[in-house]
Order: sequence, then C-alpha cells, then structure tokens
Amino acid sequence: MKRILFLRNIKKLKKKKRKIWQLNKVKNPESISSHIFRVAFLTWLLAKENDIDTERVIKMALLHDICKALTFEETIYDKVLDKNRKVLNNFPKLTLKEKKKYYLAKEKREEKAFEKLVEKLPEKFKYEMEKIWFEFCKGVSRESRFVYQANEAENLLQALEYNQEGNKINRKIWLNWGKRIFEEPIFIEFEKSLERRFFKKNGKRREMDNIVDFLIKLGKLKRTVREKWVLRKIKDPEKIADHIFSTTLIAWMFAEEKGLKSGKIIKLCLVHDLSRISSKRNYFNLFFPNFREQIKTIMNRPEEFSKSIKEKLLRMIKKEFIIPHSSQRSKNKESQRGYREDKKIIKNLISRLPDNLKRELFKFWDEYARALTRESSFVQQIDIIDNLFQALEHYRENNDFPIDFWWAEIGEKIEEPPLLEFIDLLYKKSKKTS
Repeated sequence: MKRILFLRNIKKLKKKKRKIWQLNKVKNPESISSHIFRVAFLTWLLAKENDIDTERVIKMALLHDICKALTFEETIYDKVLDKNRKVLNNFPKLTLKEKKKYYLAKEKREEKAFEKLVEKLPEKFKYEMEKIWFEFCKGVSRESRFVYQANEAENLLQALEYNQEGNKINRKIWLNWGKRIFEEPIFIEFEKSLERRFFKKNGKRREMDNIVDFLIKLGKLKRTVREKWVLRKIKDPEKIADHIFSTTLIAWMFAEEKGLKSGKIIKLCLVHDLSRISSKRNYFNLFFPNFREQIKTIMNRPEEFSKSIKEKLLRMIKKEFIIPHSSQRSKNKESQRGYREDKKIIKNLISRLPDNLKRELFKFWDEYARALTRESSFVQQIDIIDNLFQALEHYRENNDFPIDFWWAEIGEKIEEPPLLEFIDLLYKKSKKTS
C-alpha cells in the first residue's frame, strides 16, 4: 500500500503541464515528468565530462521537482502577470523583500509536499530520497549547484526549441537570463553552444555542439506518445519520456530492497527506450496477430476507411485482446530482428557524442536490450510493471478498459520475488476497487 500510493502520486507528474510554458501560451507544453527526464539525462552527460559524482547528481536531478506531484507549480512572476502580460518579454527586477517572501513560501510549501509524498516509503529508500532532496534544496554542495544549473540549462534549451517551433517566446531574454545563471564552466560552454545552434553564430564546431544535438533529439521523446495507449484510444496518453521517468523511479525504489546497484539500475532505465526516438517498428503486431493486416492497412491508409469500420475494428481489439500463439522460434526471430533494427538507431543516435559517452550509453543500452545481466533483466521486469500500473490507472478512470490482458502478460514475465509480491498486492487492491 505504501508503494502504491507513492507511485500513484508520481504518475500525477505526467499530467501536470509546466506553468512557465502555459504562461507563454505554448501549445501542448511538456509535462513535469518529461522535463525531469531530460534534466536527468543532461546531468548525466555533463557530469561525465566534468569529474563529478555522476550517480549522485542523476538521482538529485530525478528528485528535484518530485514534490510538485502534491503541490502546484508557480513562477515568481505569477502575481505580476495577473496585472501585466508583457512581463514575459522582459523579466522584471523584483525587490529583495519580494523575492524573499516568494522563496520562503515556496520552500515551506514544497517541503511539506515532499514529506507527505515519501512519508510511508520503506525506510532505507525514504532516507536516501530525503538526504538527496534536501541537499538540492539547500544548494550548498557542488552537486546541488550543478543540478540547479542543469535544470536551468534544460529550461533554456526548451525555451529556444519552443521559440523555433513558432511559439512567442523571447529567446534573447531567455539567453541573457541563462548567462546570468550559469557559473560552472561546462554550463557556460553549454550556453555558448546554444547560441551557435539557435542564433546561427559562427564558430568552430565543438564537442558540446554534438551533446546539444543529442539532447535536442531526446526532446522528441517528450512529444512522442506511446503506441499501446493510442491504440486503446486513451485520451492524452503518456509520452515516452513520461514512461522512462516513472520506470526509473520504480526501479530505483525496488533496487534498494534487492540490494542491487541503484546507480546502474537508473542508467539502464534512462536508456532503455531511446530507440523509440526513430523506431519504425509496429509493436502492435506482437500483440494483435489476428488483426495484423487490418491494423497495418488502417494505420498506413486511414483515408480509405470509414469511421465506422475503424471503430468496429478497435472495438474488437479492445474486447478480445488476443494474445499470439506463435512458436518460441518465431518469437526469437522477431526479437532478434527488432534488436538489430534498434541497434542501428542507437548507433546512429550516439554516433557524434564524445567517445567516453558513446561507449557508456551503448554499453547500458545493449546490456538492457539483450538482458545480459541480473540488473538488466530486473529493469525489463520493472518496465512491464510500469505498463501494468499505468493500465490500472486507465482502468480506474474507465472500468471498460480491458485490464485482463495486462494481468495475463504480467504472470508470464515477472520472476523477482519482491516484484511478484507487489503485483499480488496490486491485484488484490484492484479487485477491491473494481
């Protein structure tokens, strides 16, 4: 029950849109969890280049906005905006008294929300989360200042991306703001790379430019919805970045109990779905073989089918959810083909990164994709659990959601005892509320 409540609250971050982009009238702005995902990745890449405790700062990045699951997000300019919308084009200078009042209230509210969020978690995991989160809030360690700047670097990158997409965001104001914020040399270098990238400033191409290009590609995962929920006609389905974030939190939580290296588990989670950036594989083929050709045709040539025909087919899928009866040989063949395709995507994605980052990212992705270790097998099982948990959330919202399919899949693929116990608890809980 303790973990279920925590994870249910964490899932709220997928639905919460970031306030700063709503104020800027950005269409379909990123969620808080998508933002956290790229902050964690940005932190990983730049920490690796900066001789800092990589695992600690990644964990800090994952937690830095987690309190917002139970409190609202605001900016220091909210009250001013009520009177003057033009403030977004010229960040106003606030008095020291105004700033102090805002930040004290914000700190108190977020600390209360964080404590409520973690209060019933297993003691060891709770202690680690509290220690890291409060360290970030105090901002006195080098690691906390590093993550603070990583968070602002991601904000700046996102602002420039939204501007490039046609949203009315004053990119010069944002760039000048970034220049005032960054202190670490590597973040100053990051800002200069953004200038070259978005302001087309001349200059010799540097390694940081390749890191920025990689992070921009990662941004696609904030916008790409997960096929399995689209096919089931879920309104506003989670994005791939949202899924990676929640999978990472779940894995970290259970890794502590299993005595696994949580730092390694987190990295495996962060890379596990990277190939979805450009994968063209049709994953529904694996789940709906009886409807395979019909779905393919409708997906590729939707204009040729009436709305009623589409609705009929989707009702059949929703009602029956036929699980394939293919042989183990054909399953292995399909899996090997998928691995080869995804490997090409990953190789291309990381091809221009510095060699040390390239080797590390591929090593973790390959270990996960081939389930080469106990840790990678564990993360694969966590990925399935996160899918089940998300399906249960949809079932809570709509009892017509075909939840039986997800229970059938779970039973075949989960092996770790603590995970089996958690699933049993989920099952009992779902039956009580159904």
